Amino acid sequence: MGSYYVVERKYIGPNLDQDQYIDADTIEIWTKPATMVGSREPCTDGFCGSRNDWSITAHGNFATLEAARAALQTLFEPVRDSDPQGSPFEAMDEDVVEIYKPGRYEP
Repeated sequence: MGSYYVVERKYIGPNLDQDQYIDADTIEIWTKPATMVGSREPCTDGFCGSRNDWSITAHGNFATLEAARAALQTLFEPVRDSDPQGSPFEAMDEDVVEIYKPGRYEP
């Protein structure tokens, strides 16, 4: 099993039109696998469930960070790794190595 995991987090709640949820979805590279909602079993590929209006989908495990980045680009291109001011997206969890946002930013 690889040591890097590509995980997609999407807001699926009822407030999609509120400013705080516009452009909230992320694609992240983690150092541990996502877990299935409910069972907490590791999930490395496919839908892992949803919790608190967020869905989690795993997109594979990779031996290197470079391989995870390449897969992320293939699966989700185009992606962004920084906000409009050029600051990288910051992770709140120590297991998250990098955060990307899907698509091009459109205010």
